[in-house]
Amino acid sequence: GTDFANPRTDVVVPGTQVTFTDLDTNKQETVQIFGAWDGDPDRNLLSYLSPLAQALVNKAPGQEAELVSGDNRRRVRVDAIAPGDTSLVIPAAS
Repeated sequence: GTDFANPRTDVVVPGTQVTFTDLDTNKQETVQIFGAWDGDPDRNLLSYLSPLAQALVNKAPGQEAELVSGDNRRRVRVDAIAPGDTSLVIPAAS
């Protein structure tokens, strides 16, 4: 399994909690980005392979990203990055 303890928080990486604002609606959202099999959108947990996570990875606070889903486009701004809540991730079997 991947150890998400002590992730860097200067940019979005797996293991972080990201707060971002949709620049078209001014709505703020918070998600946590973890490993390939950790996605649970109902709990705002995203796999780093998801399109939203891919758009946010390596962005720093204040930077913008464009989220594309089919014909829909959203512009978002990263507002804050913090360590994710690793208790929400199911540990990998050894």
